[in-house]
Amino acid sequence: MAVPGKNNSGKTDKNTADKKVSTQSANTAKSGNKGTAGTKSSSKSNAAKKARQEAIRRRNKKRARITIVMAVVVGIAFAGIITMIMRARYFRVAKTNAEYVMGTRFDITNYITPESEGTEVYCDIDYIDADHVGSYDVEYTLKRGKLSTKKTLTVEVVDKDSPMFVGPDDIYVVTGEEIKWSDYYTIKDSQPDLEEKITCGNKADTSEAGTRTVSLSVVDWSGNNNSKEVKMHVIDLQGDDAIAAKAVRNYKLKEGSSTGAANIYVMDVTEEAGIAAYVLVDSDVIYTVADDGTCSRYGDEGSDVTDKADEIMAKGSAVNKYDRLYGFY
Repeated sequence: MAVPGKNNSGKTDKNTADKKVSTQSANTAKSGNKGTAGTKSSSKSNAAKKARQEAIRRRNKKRARITIVMAVVVGIAFAGIITMIMRARYFRVAKTNAEYVMGTRFDITNYITPESEGTEVYCDIDYIDADHVGSYDVEYTLKRGKLSTKKTLTVEVVDKDSPMFVGPDDIYVVTGEEIKWSDYYTIKDSQPDLEEKITCGNKADTSEAGTRTVSLSVVDWSGNNNSKEVKMHVIDLQGDDAIAAKAVRNYKLKEGSSTGAANIYVMDVTEEAGIAAYVLVDSDVIYTVADDGTCSRYGDEGSDVTDKADEIMAKGSAVNKYDRLYGFY
């Protein structure tokens, strides 16, 4: 019911206006809340996006490194394969010879020929230091530009030289003496110690005095042989003469010259086992003669043997080499 004198219409307008203001305020508050929530959501979204981009960048970087490493490995492998192919092509050789004659100059180009033009072959040795016949390995080098490789050649060392006798055409021996040919002759050959292999074709009989011809021969490790005809003079000597003759002969064979002394002094020995006598063949050269007739130099060469020489001259007997030792000195 309307109150007299009051404007009810104005009150209603005021209430309406207040409601509008309240509604606008609520709407503004809601709008503010929505804006804050949207800002937080947008920040999270940007951070996740950046994280994903960083992960992608890292993966791409890792893939790039792997790709580079693989490319390098493949490049190295490829270069190695190419090098192997080039080596196989450039370093093929033909073996033209396999026999090396002992004592001759060694030239690798006489044994190896490269099949590729421009490839060169080298070897550091000029001679093969062979101490026996048979197979020897020789290392050589092949070069082509900056490439090089080492290879091994097996050669067969052979000996084609015949052994040579070095010694006298005439020898003098005492009756009944057993001859050891290595006392008179050395053998010049690539095989060492051939003197012990000298043989006599016919019997070297020393039981009776006289002159006879004997034939000596020797064969080396390759079947090369040689022979020598020798006049053997058998002289009938006894006692001190026989001992002096053997010592003087040994001196001549070993020293290559005759003793200068005319008298040879022989001192018989009875108290020393295995020794028959001491022989002074020169002023400072003494030989020991064993019971079996073999001779050896007394003392070291150049040593002072004066006291022993004086003893031999004082106690021994003199043998004039010119009278009784012809041929031995």
